Amino acid sequence: MKDKNVLITGATGSLGYALTEKFIAQGANLTLFSRDEKKQYDMKKIYPDCRYIVGDVRNYHSIRDAVRGMDIVVHAASLKYVNISELQPYEYTTVNVDGTINLVNAILEEGTIERCVGISTDKACLPVNAYGLTKALLEKIMLEANSRQGGNTIFNVARYGNVIGTRGSVIPFWKERREQGLSLPITNPDMTRFFFTLGEAVELIEYCLQAPAGVIVSKAMGGVTLRQLAEVMQGDCEIELVGERPGEKHHEMLLSEDEIKKSYKDSGMWIFNPQDLPKDNEEFPSGYSSQNAYRMSNDEIASMIGEYI
Repeated sequence: MKDKNVLITGATGSLGYALTEKFIAQGANLTLFSRDEKKQYDMKKIYPDCRYIVGDVRNYHSIRDAVRGMDIVVHAASLKYVNISELQPYEYTTVNVDGTINLVNAILEEGTIERCVGISTDKACLPVNAYGLTKALLEKIMLEANSRQGGNTIFNVARYGNVIGTRGSVIPFWKERREQGLSLPITNPDMTRFFFTLGEAVELIEYCLQAPAGVIVSKAMGGVTLRQLAEVMQGDCEIELVGERPGEKHHEMLLSEDEIKKSYKDSGMWIFNPQDLPKDNEEFPSGYSSQNAYRMSNDEIASMIGEYI
């Protein structure tokens, strides 16, 4: 990464901060792209030596200018809230799908970029909500880009679970309510989810930056129930059942039954290559879901979310 020119889209989010800190330490030259000038103003106080561009991935000329001279691109720009995506699917399509198309076309036109990693989600696997559908299309667009050029750029995808501590996620929300003496709202205590840390999210991206072209990479993480998570965080608060929201799954999947047949494990990661020949997976024959993955204990959850307890 030393002396590489790196562009991060959506750079003022939680992941952008974590990537910026890591890549600066590795000697990269960073260009941080986002559409919120106030967030850029705040970020520049912490990382003054980065290059900042106010722009929008929905504007082709904006992102085309940003990719010039880059070696590596991490595409983190996204709308991500499931409940809002059900109410405004058009907006999610313009950012997560049209924005990705713009970025890919800009990279292919530039022709000299070495690698691009797109950030996806477990909700893209057998999607049932608008957010997941847009991320499933992001994955298809990114991987298809490998066949649209002469191999100058390697496109891969990092498929995430829920990243602890990111803006708007449930753990900081519950912590804030607990500190105010309010109840912890929970939709369905038996739902399961994948959670991992920001540090692990960065490691996943770094793995993608070294992986062969055209793969989707996920961390082999454990599952937790929402009941477990709430119990670990509740302190003296009540847990309040509020009912399920539109677009929610009972259990998330990192790899479907068909995908896991074209996947292998390496260094704690699952690597799915759509071009591989299928073979049966005896460990997870029905796919890798938050229900059948290793179930984390309450002590393991407490250790993982540490600062929020």
